[in-house]
Amino acid sequence: MTIVATSTAARAFGGKCSFSPHIVLWWLKSAQARRATECDIPERRLCAWALRLCCSGGMLQSHRTTVGTVSAIFLAVKSTIFKVQLQVNDMDRRYFHAHSLTLARHPSETDERMMVRLLAFALHAHDALQFAGGLSCDEADLWRKDLTGAIDLWIAVGQPDEQQIRRACGRARKVMVYTYSGRSAQVWWQKSAATLERSKNLSVIDLTAASGEALAALVEHGMQMQCFIQDGEVQMMGGEAIVPIGLTTRIAAR
Repeated sequence: MTIVATSTAARAFGGKCSFSPHIVLWWLKSAQARRATECDIPERRLCAWALRLCCSGGMLQSHRTTVGTVSAIFLAVKSTIFKVQLQVNDMDRRYFHAHSLTLARHPSETDERMMVRLLAFALHAHDALQFAGGLSCDEADLWRKDLTGAIDLWIAVGQPDEQQIRRACGRARKVMVYTYSGRSAQVWWQKSAATLERSKNLSVIDLTAASGEALAALVEHGMQMQCFIQDGEVQMMGGEAIVPIGLTTRIAAR
């Protein structure tokens, strides 16, 4: 199968006007794709578009496991697996529980983004909370469903498209977006604020750049992590390192 690209896509794929799914997969592994998933630039939308093309071309598969639906498993691009033992001590919610987690980091995902996903899990820890498709398709990064399959909580990390957020708000009772990466997150918010503020079940929280960088420094293949939450203050601990988490609420669900 050969896919004909638009001029914008052709420039991003090295000037080619047509390309095979194998070229798409090559690009998804590149540094350009990694930047595209983190920054508010046109290539970010192109990355999602390319993933959809791979899916439509039969290069991605979906299957169900005992921990939920794992979507868009790459046949040609392998994720790196991280095992995490996470102890959550949330005084505000009176939630004290240990979680054994498996994090899959796709080559296009940075350590920082993966750790923000882990932080989001800690902030909303629940037996029914699961990691979902995230980067790979039109799914949440994390979600919690009730016994009927209805989505109680949808969590997205980074700078999702406005259209994706609106769809999420229509599907879930509550939607949380956690932005990070400093200046680019601010630019995204300035561009999207007017539209997103109309959604009553949406909250947008920004993580400070310093906190994101400090979390990324904690990455190991086998991580022993603790999260402490009290009076709205959050700390993540890994080994001997303690990371104060700076969070700013841009909008809150009402």
